[in-house]
Amino acid sequence: MGSVRTGSRVAYRLFGSVMNAGKKRLPMIVSWSITDNRPGSNLHLEMKSDEGSYAFATRWHYQAYEQRFSQCEKSIRSHLS
Repeated sequence: MGSVRTGSRVAYRLFGSVMNAGKKRLPMIVSWSITDNRPGSNLHLEMKSDEGSYAFATRWHYQAYEQRFSQCEKSIRSHLS
């Protein structure tokens, strides 16, 4: 079990979710746990946004996080296969 914080709140606030510099460094927390499931193991991933407080959120915020979470999941799966 473990977790890691990635991204940058500063970059996200400066560049937002519509510019590549902001999208590549979205602040998030990635947590994982591994359970024994003979004959193999199960990996549980949880990804949460960590951008802090905003007065409002736009659809670009949600889309950027959905895309980034999907990219991270695909990358993790490819490394485990």
